[in-house]
Amino acid sequence: MEIIEEMNDINKFVVLDSLSSDVPGSSEDKKPIRKLYISNFKGKINRKVLQDTFSVYGQVIECRGPFVNVNRYQFAFITFLNPEHALKAIDAGRKKKVLFNGKPLRIVPSFPQTQPSENDVEKMLSKKPKTSEKVQKKIPKQKRNQVDQIVEGIDYINQIDDDCLINIFLYLPITDRMRIERVCKRWQAVSMRSWHDIRTLDLTGQLIHLPKKIKKIKNRAFEKIIERCGRFLTTLNFSTVNLGCNSEVLPIIGEHCRNITRLTLQLRKYPIKDLSKLLAQVEKLRYLEIKDIKKHFKSEVLVFLPHDSIEEIHLSTQQSYNSFDPSLRSLGNPKTAVFRKLQNLRSLTLNGFFLKHDNLKLVSEKPHLTHLSLANCSIKKINKLTTSSSLQHLNLTKVLEVSNSLLTSLASKCKELKYLNISSCSSVSVSGIAALASLPSLEVLILDDIYEVADSTLSRFVTLHELHCQNCEKVHDTGIIALIETAPNLRFLNVFNTSVTSDVLDTAGAITKIRTNNLKLHVIVSSLVLDEWEGVPEPSPLLEVEAKDVTVSDVSDEFLSYDGDEVDPDDFWDLGVDDFDDYDDLYGMDEFDYNGGNPFFIF
Repeated sequence: MEIIEEMNDINKFVVLDSLSSDVPGSSEDKKPIRKLYISNFKGKINRKVLQDTFSVYGQVIECRGPFVNVNRYQFAFITFLNPEHALKAIDAGRKKKVLFNGKPLRIVPSFPQTQPSENDVEKMLSKKPKTSEKVQKKIPKQKRNQVDQIVEGIDYINQIDDDCLINIFLYLPITDRMRIERVCKRWQAVSMRSWHDIRTLDLTGQLIHLPKKIKKIKNRAFEKIIERCGRFLTTLNFSTVNLGCNSEVLPIIGEHCRNITRLTLQLRKYPIKDLSKLLAQVEKLRYLEIKDIKKHFKSEVLVFLPHDSIEEIHLSTQQSYNSFDPSLRSLGNPKTAVFRKLQNLRSLTLNGFFLKHDNLKLVSEKPHLTHLSLANCSIKKINKLTTSSSLQHLNLTKVLEVSNSLLTSLASKCKELKYLNISSCSSVSVSGIAALASLPSLEVLILDDIYEVADSTLSRFVTLHELHCQNCEKVHDTGIIALIETAPNLRFLNVFNTSVTSDVLDTAGAITKIRTNNLKLHVIVSSLVLDEWEGVPEPSPLLEVEAKDVTVSDVSDEFLSYDGDEVDPDDFWDLGVDDFDDYDDLYGMDEFDYNGGNPFFIF
């Protein structure tokens, strides 16, 4: 009994064992159970009767015995064609349903090393005469019909040609494609040919739920998947945060994923050698995103990027609680030639770094650069930005150096600007916002958490599609109503937690009713404003109103308190520290004098 239960437990984890093996060919060493050990006989054994007894459970391809051991006990071996039938016979033996001369037989799997391989099964079938019809005649009709249904069901799938089987496998998720390789050698070979449809692989979540005892093999599980589909991939999103892998798999990506054009990495550590080699191997790469950068990252690895093909680079640090008072330290001071050869760069994100003026000039002089995001950065001599006349999308969220003079310079030199985000830029006032009204193509303007913004100049932004002025208390009805009346393409308006009233909604309803372009207007207001709005008998079909309540998440970061003296262990990731010992080293470093913002050196 104990042996049977133990073997059943083993079979439940056969699939997981195929993923957990550290040896590439180890999956072939574990054979499915076909051969059974039969004992506890009473009287003489008739081999033919014995074979007929077990044929009820499936097709028997070999019956060996009887044999007599040293203790004068008789035993025999029965081999089934299909493992499912063998397990069915084991279960019947456990329930004492298999009788021989009125006595229940003891049925257990034979030793693993004696289980026949697929080649052995083929040899048995080739030597065995076709006597299945004679055997079937001796089986009761009712039981024979049951067996026929089971055997015929399996035969149907085995009769499908390889091309059809591949198309069936295409519908399986990745983990199941790995598991079906355990069915038989043919399915293993066919499965290896069924990965060509995978072009995008997202491994940013939990890849597979494995028992705790084999969680250490996740690197190997990832390697097996990449070995099968890596050459077909064009997009790979890989994270070690939830997956359980580590940065040791980077060489595997470089070896097998030579055709990827988009790569996103989120690692706990970024080893310079492995990352440099990876970036040098992906010669077709056009898009690179690296998240959660900490002190281990060195930007000189970007030198190994393919200069001719790379078009987008997005780098973001792991932010602390208060972006205006960071606890992270310098990433180093690499050479300024990192971006010098990237002449086809069109989009660049540097989130949470310290930028020097000469390096900023180098970036802004890229001829094809249209999208630039420098959120949460500290930038010396930020006016160098205005030399990039091709900019269309600019994000300067929480950049303390943004001033009225910079906005005036942007308005006069960056005429192609369509998107501008200057949220939480506390040095900006009405005069700087007014200068932006001269931008001829400005479509999206985000002014959240700028407390000096007033509505007196908003009516001049006639080209706007979206306006965000959340938490701007000096914004009133007059300017917003004028904007709704003068901006025919306005689609989105966020006036949450401002000084507007329900009059704005009345005007929005009336204006959208007479719109000829059929564009909807989505307005976000405070819940109190919506409660005061009486509405109209026939509301405008082009007006959508959303109400929000003031919560902690709506308050600007500069009002969030953070006590640096008490650090919870879970917060060490936010500080960019992997261990308490590292924190001691970090705390002992000399203070760096920076001019506001996050002191992350990117160059």
